Amino acid sequence: MTRKIFSICLTFIIVFAFIGCGKVDTPFFDKDVALVKKGTFYFNKSINIGQALDNYKYFNKVKWSSMKTDNGMRIVDVVADFDMEMLKKEMPRIYGVTFLPEGVLLFMKKFNKIKTAQIQIQFIINVDNTFELSWYGYNYKLLDGSVIEDTMSIQFRNGELQHICDNEPFTLWLNSIPDPPRQDTQKSRDAASLAPGAAPVAESPQTLAVTNNSNSASDAVPAAIHTIKNTATPNQEVDNYIMIIKKFIEAEDQRNLSVINKYLSNDMSRYWNIINPTLQEINDRYQYIWGITRYSKNQIISIEKQGESRYILFTRFEYVANNRQKINIKDNRVRFVFDDNMKINEIYGLD
Repeated sequence: MTRKIFSICLTFIIVFAFIGCGKVDTPFFDKDVALVKKGTFYFNKSINIGQALDNYKYFNKVKWSSMKTDNGMRIVDVVADFDMEMLKKEMPRIYGVTFLPEGVLLFMKKFNKIKTAQIQIQFIINVDNTFELSWYGYNYKLLDGSVIEDTMSIQFRNGELQHICDNEPFTLWLNSIPDPPRQDTQKSRDAASLAPGAAPVAESPQTLAVTNNSNSASDAVPAAIHTIKNTATPNQEVDNYIMIIKKFIEAEDQRNLSVINKYLSNDMSRYWNIINPTLQEINDRYQYIWGITRYSKNQIISIEKQGESRYILFTRFEYVANNRQKINIKDNRVRFVFDDNMKINEIYGLD
């Protein structure tokens, strides 16, 4: 009998030991952690959150934990360490798909400053036992010993989480790691206003920022930004307006005015900072911007429907000014409003 009890106890000790060892560190019998791990992201119902994060091949360690605030709010925290050697092999290929060689070189210079990189995700558990993604960010330790924290705007982080669900690599968010000093000229500022990749210099003062640059203390709970329930949510189907936006952006990247004009209303209400513009005014704007840049391209992150005929485009825009080697990169939100004929009536930036 004593030997049997000893055997059972030894079995439990072994079980507990294995839960805390290896790549995944998950607390035993933690209901909140289990709730999140069994749930799904609203944009991908094909895999559980726990499966996606625990089995992502570019993480070499994943640690789950839960906590409560002083007022009883329940939080699930996930910290995952990137496998830097695996990422280093993939980054030039992944980054080179959408960026010029100068952009790849700049990115890798930043990447090579990093000693370790972590991604941290927090979920808030609601009183009805649904949950929301409340915070998402990076923790970088650089070779010089400095530590940098960076948060991510909702649409760009959703794209990264989709890559994790697909078990595919993605480029790290390195905006917080300083660039080499850049020369600010009027032409480079004008180039940054190329629509719809970036807002004009003199954009409206009531524009909204996407990225949350504040760093939360370790014991603080960041405010919820976007709801990701573990209950079923119907997948949004791509509609005709989204296809028009994609074709419009493709025409801009190709610098094809005839195709661009095909999608614009003949009686536009707004084109960036120009109110009631004529097509000639819009075309002149394009010709000026294209005349001072030798390269420009948009990487579409996502497109969200905001109303019956209103959409927000999330894009990563890059350009190279004439007589310059440096590639400039900017993340933006751009609003599209359509008229009754499915023509673009308004385009303006929200950043």
